[in-house]
Amino acid sequence: MPVKVIREENKLYEKLKKLFHKQFTKIMSQLKKEGLPSSDLQRKGLLYPLIKLGEEYVDTIIEGTQEALQYGRQDMFNKLKRAGYLKVKKAKVLKPPKIIPLEIEFSEFSPEILRMIRDKTFIASQATMDRMIGDIMENLSESYVQGLGIDDAADELSKVFTSMEDFELRRVARTEINQAQNKGAFYTEQELGVDYHKWWTAQDSRVRGNDPADTADHVSLHGQIVKVGEFFSNGLLYPGDTSGDIAEWIQCRCREVPFLMPEGYTAPPGMPYFYEEDLIPIK
Repeated sequence: MPVKVIREENKLYEKLKKLFHKQFTKIMSQLKKEGLPSSDLQRKGLLYPLIKLGEEYVDTIIEGTQEALQYGRQDMFNKLKRAGYLKVKKAKVLKPPKIIPLEIEFSEFSPEILRMIRDKTFIASQATMDRMIGDIMENLSESYVQGLGIDDAADELSKVFTSMEDFELRRVARTEINQAQNKGAFYTEQELGVDYHKWWTAQDSRVRGNDPADTADHVSLHGQIVKVGEFFSNGLLYPGDTSGDIAEWIQCRCREVPFLMPEGYTAPPGMPYFYEEDLIPIK
């Protein structure tokens, strides 16, 4: 993963950790003061500092992913230029290219695309917040059912908060940053009319599918090709697409890369997704 992307991931993680730690401290203080809540209504009251954090949480993610979003866009431009799909405006073409290049300069996303990306990010981030709040609610409920004293209940809740700060928020930052760069690449492909792209993994032992316990298999997805805007075999439009099953995108490090059909070949008919070895020579 590029150093710049890792740096953005760490920056977002630190912002989220600071944001949540303040609210966790308030909740722990209130728990010890008022005692263990006995109903869902009381639990929601206890978690109010976290619940009201929703909008600020989403805004922090949106702000923290802007660099990764633009990185994904710039990276896609660079890949297309290297492949001969784009050329620098007014550049001289010495030999007739196999693909007629587009004359286009790098630019920011339009306000309409940025609004659409923001809306998608808001929905996905809010779902993550709801899930975390649900985990805390469940922890408080279990402590009440088990009849734990306030000190023991506070210890159990503290473990949840520590796990969220050390692991959950790190996972959120990693997922959001990678999603952002893939969104940037995907919408750039759509804007430029790129026909095909392929799924590209990190090609290491951490790729899901190497462990028999993995419910998703990205090892077999490596190199899979689809038309831009159509689904890969796992139901995602691009790596990190949150409209699919969470097992397919959470903490995913995969990328999309443009695929330019080689001269003299065509996609296999009737196959929604395929690999380079499936290409059919044009007779």
